[in-house]
Amino acid sequence: LPSMPNISSVQVLENNLDIKKAKSALEISDNMIKVTKADLYYPIVGFKAEISSADDNFLTNLNRNKAYTIGLQLKWNIFKGGSDYAKEQKAKIEKLKIASKVELAQKGLALKVAQIKTNIQTLDNQILSLKKELELAKEIYKNYEGRYLENLVSMNDLIIKQSQQIQKVLELLKIQNQRTKQIFELKKIANYK
Repeated sequence: LPSMPNISSVQVLENNLDIKKAKSALEISDNMIKVTKADLYYPIVGFKAEISSADDNFLTNLNRNKAYTIGLQLKWNIFKGGSDYAKEQKAKIEKLKIASKVELAQKGLALKVAQIKTNIQTLDNQILSLKKELELAKEIYKNYEGRYLENLVSMNDLIIKQSQQIQKVLELLKIQNQRTKQIFELKKIANYK
């Protein structure tokens, strides 16, 4: 059986891909607030430069009759009747929504990790119990086998005890498979290698 990985909830939250994506979305929303503020409150500076030529003949000496144009433009909206403030607040609300989703996802993931670890511990206890039950079933079968050889029990009784032993083996394998599945799920969530 694979051993339980030594993974803390903090490691899971650091390595989980969904949480990393959510944190990236949070950073993007933070940057969007900065972009919104810059777009709304700061001036926009534009620069323009042109070179032109005028000649009577097509594609002749373009160096004659050259003209240069250089321009600088400053655009700054001073007042828009509160719409700028509303746009900024909308961007901040979007960031708060994403932040609450990230926090909720982190808490949900930590809860899921704790649940999986509890499930694994429960399955470990069931495995120990089933191993003891299997040992007992083997001993009972050996006892019945010896009694069968002495003609004290019927073949039917021996087969029933053997089927009970096989049933315990199947139960043990089923629980071991469930435990392995839980460990793989934990490793998958934690992006553990």
